[in-house]
Amino acid sequence: MSAKACPIAAFLKATHGNWRNSIYIECGGCQYGRQELCAGFLLAFDAEAKPIIIRAEQAFNTLGEMPQIDECAALLSRIGFEHLFVSWLVWIESSPHECVLCKLSEPICKFQ
Repeated sequence: MSAKACPIAAFLKATHGNWRNSIYIECGGCQYGRQELCAGFLLAFDAEAKPIIIRAEQAFNTLGEMPQIDECAALLSRIGFEHLFVSWLVWIESSPHECVLCKLSEPICKFQ
């Protein structure tokens, strides 16, 4: 695992401990060749308005409840996220062949 901090604590702080206070990012079909279906991502913002992104599966594994799209504060498509944050994403080191949401949601936190 990298030295990068696990984002779940920051996410929970930003959402006041409730994933329903986040924005659900729906992936749709994976254009990066991921075989298993992606359950989506949850987006919140820290005190400096920097995006905090976790995978919906991570929320389920950590909180024991699978986030529901219609219970989140808002819904955003993956493409909508990329268009909205295009200027910020320029600074993220990523390849055009990898999913930027997957990269931003790493590392997957493991509490076992």
